[in-house]
Amino acid sequence: MSVSESIESEVDSRSLSLGTKLKNLRESRGYSIEDVAGQLYLDCSLISALESGDYRNMPSLTYVRGYIRNYIKLFDALSEFAEFENIRLDESDKKIPEIIPDSIIYKKKSAVTQYVNINYIYPVIIISFITILYYAEAQLNLKALLAGYFQSTKSTTPEIQYKTMNNSAEVNIDLRSKKTSIHSEKQNKALELNKNEPDLINLYYEHDSWTQVKDATGKKLISRFVKSGKNLNFRGKLPFTVTLGNSPAVKITVNGTKFNQSKYTIKEIAHFVINNKNMNLQQEIRNAENN
Repeated sequence: MSVSESIESEVDSRSLSLGTKLKNLRESRGYSIEDVAGQLYLDCSLISALESGDYRNMPSLTYVRGYIRNYIKLFDALSEFAEFENIRLDESDKKIPEIIPDSIIYKKKSAVTQYVNINYIYPVIIISFITILYYAEAQLNLKALLAGYFQSTKSTTPEIQYKTMNNSAEVNIDLRSKKTSIHSEKQNKALELNKNEPDLINLYYEHDSWTQVKDATGKKLISRFVKSGKNLNFRGKLPFTVTLGNSPAVKITVNGTKFNQSKYTIKEIAHFVINNKNMNLQQEIRNAENN
């Protein structure tokens, strides 16, 4: 018995032949060969060959398999043809379809193919692992760099410089003349007389600068970008907390007295507090310099 005869015997023992089942399916749905050919955009002779099981004059086996599957899908009958799901046609015997179980198909995957796949997987895993390590190290270096930067910035904040200036100024007070002390006392008395009046801060802009000023109550007197040439006045209660984005461009006057913020300026940015104490200190320094 030939291979074709043995396979045909196996198919017939299960059910009708594939071609016969296709023909019975078409006729049960009331379709003619021409109807099926028109729906599948195939020649009528191809439909007849499929129903007779004659694949010798058809194109490649891949196309034949596609024709059969599309024929079955046309009638939505895949469940009725489950036994023919894994059809393989042999080049030497196109007459009879051979039914190949899924388990056999998967077992035919060669050991060489598996070896090649593994050889591709291992380098990909190793490269991925190295890439993750590289980026993790880069992240750690970046965090260390930022930590060092913020630590150095914190050590040079205007508040610390402000304390240093106050300490040095307090030492210099003891060396000043009695005339300077008397002048300071008069100014303090004048400030005490006006303590119930709101304090006046004047800001004159020689160039553009971002500005924020808060008074003793925390009220924001200004918080915005101001253009060059502006002359602004605000009233509030001392002390004033001031932040300037372009400190050298802003001239400050408080209650008619000029205030020099250069001691608090770092790279054109300044953050400082104006109160009676440092206003008096600056006035005393100016008086000493004039004398």
